Amino acid sequence: MPSLLLALLVSCTSVSESDTADTSASDTSDTSPPDADCDMAVDAAALAGSGATDCGLVEPGADGTEAWACALTQFNAGAPYFVRVQRWGTDTLLESALVSNGTKTWRLAQDREDNPPWNIDAWDCLSPVEGIQPDDEYDDEDISGYPIVTCTSTAPEGNHYQECGEICDACSPQPLPFEP
Repeated sequence: MPSLLLALLVSCTSVSESDTADTSASDTSDTSPPDADCDMAVDAAALAGSGATDCGLVEPGADGTEAWACALTQFNAGAPYFVRVQRWGTDTLLESALVSNGTKTWRLAQDREDNPPWNIDAWDCLSPVEGIQPDDEYDDEDISGYPIVTCTSTAPEGNHYQECGEICDACSPQPLPFEP
């Protein structure tokens, strides 16, 4: 786990269709998406729709209280929003997002292992509810215990949708095409 963590920058702002094209990270490190095709921020904003609230990015080790408070406000209002969370895996940066268009909610995930492009997997978030951020037993620096929006369950059970990227021919089971 890297000891240097960036501070959480959160502001609840509305996203318009023109904003979604320019929300890709300007960071050119090897964890930046190669293009907008599988960029988590761009895809989450597009899926949430025009006027959705961007509740921010919770970076590894950062306190997600403000980002999730924003998401909970939007969730309780039935309004579209998205929030992204990054954490370090054993050898990779993992990014996930909870996205709602105000009617339907999805969980997105991207594993930035090895070289890009990195696919984005998706699940339908069934019966989203308010929950509590659990402690990550593998991350000694994580912050937990604050309210979040969580999925009661996800579908498809035992599989996922391929929201962005190529479908893996060797994967079993094969991911399903994403049709929001």
